[in-house]
Amino acid sequence: MMKTLFLLRHAKSDWHTPGQTDVQRTLNERGECDAPRMGDALKAAGHIPDRILSSSAVRAQMTAKLVAQHCNYPDPLDVLDRLYLADTSDFMEVLHNLAEADSSVLVVAHNPGVAYFIEALTGESVDVPTATLAHIQLNCNSWKDLGANGAHELVQVWRPKEL
Repeated sequence: MMKTLFLLRHAKSDWHTPGQTDVQRTLNERGECDAPRMGDALKAAGHIPDRILSSSAVRAQMTAKLVAQHCNYPDPLDVLDRLYLADTSDFMEVLHNLAEADSSVLVVAHNPGVAYFIEALTGESVDVPTATLAHIQLNCNSWKDLGANGAHELVQVWRPKEL
């Protein structure tokens, strides 16, 4: 069965808490509104992922939880340090290790890694503002066969301001 990947850049984060490290930043008010909208968009399109993976950054986890709630994802999130500021090789390693039973996966991470990974997979350069969600149909039946070869189809891109 062909695999489906959703890549989501975390929603808008708060920069106004003194002394907070990058990984500790939370979502701001706009982020707390945009993340549920992306979950609603997934649900409206009939997509509930088999697995949701999130960067360990607080803003990514908050985004992933809000999306999960709004698309009726029933399971706990997988939080991975490897997805914090991930590059293409990090994404590939994480995805290569997924269970084959997971045919549809949502990954919540950061830019510029998300944008670069979309381009590596599809050959398309995509603008990825915060809370942008890309739907990619992978041209493989096994996560282990996934290649960053530009041969996968960018099906749709949802941006909060366009919903």
